Amino acid sequence: MKSSPDPVQKSQVRCGLPCFGSFLREARNKVGLSQKEAARQLTMAGHAISQNAVAQLELGRVTNLDDCALKTLADVYRKAPLEVLAALVREKYPSIVTEGTADLIRRGGFTVREVLHQIRTLPDLSKVAIIVPNFIDNEDSEVFEATAFAIKERGVHYVYFVPGRELEEKVHENGGWRTGRFFHLTQALTGAVGRDLVKRCVRGFPIEKLNAPMITLVNDFVILDAMGRRIGYEYFREGDKPNLAVELAQDQLETLFKVKGLSAALSDRAA
Repeated sequence: MKSSPDPVQKSQVRCGLPCFGSFLREARNKVGLSQKEAARQLTMAGHAISQNAVAQLELGRVTNLDDCALKTLADVYRKAPLEVLAALVREKYPSIVTEGTADLIRRGGFTVREVLHQIRTLPDLSKVAIIVPNFIDNEDSEVFEATAFAIKERGVHYVYFVPGRELEEKVHENGGWRTGRFFHLTQALTGAVGRDLVKRCVRGFPIEKLNAPMITLVNDFVILDAMGRRIGYEYFREGDKPNLAVELAQDQLETLFKVKGLSAALSDRAA
């Protein structure tokens, strides 16, 4: 059985999502589970969680949940996964939940392909920041091709924040050695766009140096910088790959850019 860390330990805890908490409490009560029994069933379903963590969720004090947690909650509480995601999105991103964005909520957000289209076409795009614990650019052909196109044809600079060990050429894991993912990515991009462009346009930084409440190593963040106009997305994963993205509200994006190290990495000096 695959288990995940207790979401109270893995997520930023603060009073922030009381409506989502009430939604979860009502869903649990509707299926006739106590908090203790809900914790047991959620753990058995593959997402290890304590009774206290269930209580914290229902108080709205857990504001970052990965797709695995959302899906497990949906399964145990007999809800459609999209209904649980929509309940979270409605409260976490209130500025985008309007009558005009009802379709966004129904679909659960933007697809990866829609974000890639922006990378290919957004006017004046100059930088892309990717804050991600397990990026897939060198494994997913669509993402890789969009990255290579943006670098080669548009001169876009990419800044990756990844686990520090992934910046190394070799990583020791499970008794053996493998290539660091960022190193692997730069090698693949070198083959696609050339060494000079990669050296000039692609940089990597250890994610551990970012101290931000929004970054909990649960979900991914992608920020597009078009000559000072910034658009940010938080990704929700399906399995090992991100498949849905929700645009960050402006105040959330501003909070993210106050993080020590992020703004400097995206500055012209770092580019």
